[in-house]
Amino acid sequence: MMYMIKRGEQEFGPYSGNDIQQYLNSGNIVDTDLVRAEGSDRWLPVKDILAKKASVGSAAAPVANTPTPAPSYTPDPAPQPVNDPFLSPSSTSQASDFGSTGSSWGAPAAGYASQAVSSVESGVGQSSGASGAMKNGAPLPPGLNWVMVIVFAFLTCGIFALVYLFMQAGWVQKLDQQSKAKKFLVLLLALYALVFVLMFISIGLQALMPDSFIGPMVSMISPILNIGVFVLYLLAVFNMRSSLEGYFNAEEPINLKLNPILVFFFAPYYFQYHFNRITTWKTTGTLPN
Repeated sequence: MMYMIKRGEQEFGPYSGNDIQQYLNSGNIVDTDLVRAEGSDRWLPVKDILAKKASVGSAAAPVANTPTPAPSYTPDPAPQPVNDPFLSPSSTSQASDFGSTGSSWGAPAAGYASQAVSSVESGVGQSSGASGAMKNGAPLPPGLNWVMVIVFAFLTCGIFALVYLFMQAGWVQKLDQQSKAKKFLVLLLALYALVFVLMFISIGLQALMPDSFIGPMVSMISPILNIGVFVLYLLAVFNMRSSLEGYFNAEEPINLKLNPILVFFFAPYYFQYHFNRITTWKTTGTLPN
């Protein structure tokens, strides 16, 4: 006798009693699935049909009254017609009507339960990755209010503004891997430190050798290095401007336009003003004016 299997709203089969026993042992069929004999409209749990079949002495192998599903089985939504878990890949193309009878269906796909687990784990991994992604693509920029950046810069004599500019350059580099702003700022910091070192050396030499020309000559080097510091600053901030306008007018087009004059004079504060706008846009969907 042949049997039909039902899971959810989908029907599969027909299968022989031996086939059902084999699939039950492998975990492809569980005792929560329903089964009916061909020609009958009554659906019963798989275990009941197998027990009845065994009691009347059919050719099928006897089965336990309460079969235990394979440990690796993971309940899955009703299989889609083109992805029947009871069919091998070679026989999938033969399936055109899951409700039909008399068709010859292949053996269950090997490792069905492990495939279901892999699908679930894959979905969880994608969901977990998505949780770290911010709305509208790029991660959120540094979130300090631009007015507070001005206040902290004032209280620290500009040191905070320079440090914060490093943070801003790091975020810009996430948008544009080709950005050189951070490298320019590192060189700026090194050159700035050298200016201070030469200043103290010049003061020491003039104190120890007031009549020597060495002290004044060393002090003359500092203004030249200060020009280099300023050039590196301009290279850094205008490189950031180019990266920001490129990204937010192509990848995430919000028509971002950065005034070069304001970038020249107020880069850390001006950038942060726009970063605050971008944060609002990413978290609410509305871009402030």
